[in-house]
This record gives sequence, C-alpha cells and structure tokens, in this order.
Amino acid sequence: MQHTEALKKVILALGAGLPKEGCRIALAAGEQAVAVSKENFHPLKAAVSNSRIAFIDGGNAELLAAPDFSVHFVRVACCMFDKNKRAESRQRSFYVLATAKAEEGRAGRGKIQYTAETFGDNVLAEDLCFDADDETLREGRKAFSISKLGGIGRRFAELTLAAEMCKTLEAGSVIVLDGSLEAVVTGEEKLLAELYAAAEKKNILVTALAKTTALLSDTGSSFSAALNELGPEGSWYYHPVAEIKSSSYMAEMFFTRLHPNSERVFRVELYKKQKAIADFGKLFGMLAANSRDMSFPGYPYGLIMADRLARVPNNEKEQLAMQLRMLAGRDFARLKRHMGSVNAHSVLDSM
Repeated sequence: MQHTEALKKVILALGAGLPKEGCRIALAAGEQAVAVSKENFHPLKAAVSNSRIAFIDGGNAELLAAPDFSVHFVRVACCMFDKNKRAESRQRSFYVLATAKAEEGRAGRGKIQYTAETFGDNVLAEDLCFDADDETLREGRKAFSISKLGGIGRRFAELTLAAEMCKTLEAGSVIVLDGSLEAVVTGEEKLLAELYAAAEKKNILVTALAKTTALLSDTGSSFSAALNELGPEGSWYYHPVAEIKSSSYMAEMFFTRLHPNSERVFRVELYKKQKAIADFGKLFGMLAANSRDMSFPGYPYGLIMADRLARVPNNEKEQLAMQLRMLAGRDFARLKRHMGSVNAHSVLDSM
C-alpha cells in the first residue's frame, strides 16, 4: 500500500510537468529559439522520389582495454536506395589502436597525448591525435577514458565515407547520417566542412537523423515529447525550431513523425546553407516513404539496414578478441597485467 500511494504521487508530479504550447527548445546561450506553435506543424505525405538516398551508420567494439591503451574494431556502412528500393551497399572496416604517451618536457615529464592509429581499410586520411587537456574530450570534471577514441574514430569514418559518397552520387541525391551535424570533438568540424564542400559541389543534400534526443524545452520537459503531445494526428514535420548561430553546428533543425502509427518523434538536421535550395516537403516525403517497415514504423528502413551492416555483434567481437590474443602470443601476458587494472565491476557483477 505504501508503495502504491508513493507511485500515485509520482504520476501526479509527472502530469504536472506536461508541456504546453508556447514553450521553446532550450539551446546554448545566444541561440534564438522559436516558440512552439501549431502553425509550425506541416503535414506530409510519403512520396517515392527519383532521387537516390544514401544512409550512413557505423559500429565499433572494444577488443582490448587498459588505462593507457585500447583496441577497437570499427565498421562503417552506406546503404543506398533508388526509388525507395534498396540498391547497392558499401562497407569499410578497420582497427583503431589508441595509446596514451607523454611528451618529454624539461623535467622529463610532459603533457599526455592520446593517439589513435588506424589499421585496415584506408578510411581516415590521418591518425587522430588529442592533448589530454582537450576540453572537447571531457564530460564536466570526469576524466577522459581512452576507450572513447574508438567511438570518435567511428564518427570520423562515417563523415569521411559520406564525403567519399559525394563523388559517386548524382545531383539531387540525399545523404542521411545517423546522429547529428554538430561538431563536438576537435577535428570533427574540419571533416564536416569537407563533407559540406563535396556535397555543395554536386548539389547533394546533407542531413542527419538522431535516434534519441535529450534536448529539453525551456519549461524543463522533453522538447520532442512536447511536440508529440501538441502535434496533429498523422505524419508531419515541425519547422522552424531555432536559429543556430554556432560555426561548429551548421544545421537547420526539424522534428518529424514519419508514420501515422509511430509514437516517436525524431530530430532531423539539414546542412544550414542548403536550406534555401531544399524542398522540405519532398525531403520528408522521401524519408516517410522509407519509414513504413512495420518492424519499426516511423524510422527509416535505410538506417535500419545501415545499422545491420555496420553493427559488430558480440560473437564477432569475441572471435576478433580471441584472434588478437592468439596472435599476441607470449606478449599477451604483459598486456593482461595492464588490462587487469581497469576496474573490478565485471567481477562483482558476475558474483
């Protein structure tokens, strides 16, 4: 009984925080957010287009881990659709060896640098290198984990593959990245700029669709939930949302529900400089036409396929890790001593 009464109070408290029309998306200081209005909901119809659409995603798995090194297997994939029918696909895979080393200083000590070398398919043009005090690597005061370099390498490879696809895609095509167009980590803005330049040269739209979004409204509620609550029935896209002014976030932001039976609202971004040439109705009609698979209604099937092509399942991860250990031979004993100092959580979890 005590738990029931407490849970009832929780539900009442949650209900009190439901969003209302007029709220705004909460962005960084200096950004101009637009108040939520029912006039900004635009109904859309699924429409098959002659334009080719290329979906890009990546996956990675950590094979060895220690405080001073990490080995990842990374795979990126592009799945293309013509007239909403699956066409060709491309995959690239490689290994990332991330290490921490100290530059020699006057007293024999220097700054720690993280370097990520790549081995395998020539996806990245150069190795990744970061200073340990690089603020873009940190989450607040939390110390940076070298294991995160695998994910950074995957993101950089996705952007590099997208720029490469611009060489073969025809004018009028659309690239859909998994995630966002925001440059977060040092070096990411440069890769995005290269992608944008390649896309502009060929008149190819660059977009991104985020599976999850933690963006809030200025009332503290989830912004996508606010739109889902206030939006009309059926499929729609919502715009305008805000005027983003950051040079590291060259995006025009939208929200959309791509299927009438979907309970999910996704954030979609378009390269900002292409806003004037993009036909929003056509763009979202293409995405809606690709989002009718009943395994996940309202989510583009092309991104589902790109995820499947890029994903590194646990059985493959274990096989690769075992192969790596076998090839290391006697040297693995030394590596294991490094790895044993990571943490004890896995031991406690198995008890």
